[in-house]
Amino acid sequence: MSGLKIRGVSKSFGDQLVLDQVDLEIPNGSIVAALGPSGGGKTTLLRIIAGFLDADAGSISLGGTSLVTGGRGIPPQHRGIGYVPQEGALFPHLNVAANIAFGVRRRGFDVDEMLELVDLDPSLKRRFPHELSGGQQQRVALARALAPRPSMVLMDEPFSSLDAGLRVETGKAVIRALRAADATAILVTHDQDEALALADQVAVMRDGRVAQLASPEELYRAPVDAAVAGFVGSVVILPAAISGQVASTPLGDISIPAGTSSGTAQVLVRPEQLVLGTAGVRAIVEDVSFFGHDATVRLILVDSALTVEARVPGTDVPAVGDAVGISIRGTGSVLGAAPQ
Repeated sequence: MSGLKIRGVSKSFGDQLVLDQVDLEIPNGSIVAALGPSGGGKTTLLRIIAGFLDADAGSISLGGTSLVTGGRGIPPQHRGIGYVPQEGALFPHLNVAANIAFGVRRRGFDVDEMLELVDLDPSLKRRFPHELSGGQQQRVALARALAPRPSMVLMDEPFSSLDAGLRVETGKAVIRALRAADATAILVTHDQDEALALADQVAVMRDGRVAQLASPEELYRAPVDAAVAGFVGSVVILPAAISGQVASTPLGDISIPAGTSSGTAQVLVRPEQLVLGTAGVRAIVEDVSFFGHDATVRLILVDSALTVEARVPGTDVPAVGDAVGISIRGTGSVLGAAPQ
């Protein structure tokens, strides 16, 4: 059975174009993170898929069933889609069991089974939302969304109100539950680490369009442009002269994938690819930001005055003013050069 297919979906609010001919396809059982800055159209797209908003144009189908045609769609309650909003939105006057069972009509429904699915102890079922932690509330909200056995689950920044440690723990628990239920899901987030760690694929949204859809590894290592590259992590972008599979840059020669036209271009590497030592291009340490497990080091290249940033282990951090050598490990990604 096919998954979610979105074709040419557009939406404006007055004169503001929020979604501009969005195309997106998600296979069954896949978890996709919609990543992007505020105002990029992520939540609007989610609400159109759910049926809370009408599109101005475009079509959406789920499992081969048409949800939206020409911008208009079937009512939300007939779409077979679960929705987890930002704050969970549990009913405060209902206990956990009643929240999860709300709207479920099938016989033999087991609340304990749903709680175990989201890594919560069944003993919590008699508690009320205000008696739960933020992470527990979000897991209950997911259990409620999964209870009717939906074809898809939509999550709108469900971890944004949690502190850093709880976000990681809750995110992993939610993804385990989605995989155990073999659910297809979209996770809206503006957190790059969350998107890369939790999703099978990441759709980077920018100016109302999907700028790139790729696996986390491909997105990080081969972004389509500098803007996408900068949104999914720190970058070092170098001017380069391309010849074959070699890019000549101020940091020396860097290996690049085959199939790029010769000429001038920009080459992208990540800060962790810069190795500091005694060999390589000469540089002076201008600034250090120490984070414990690692540190970022800003350096000025002696010969070109170019400023670059390296990420180094927290056990091997140079001091401001130190003279070091920089070499590159791994390959670079070429920006601004069309494939042959």
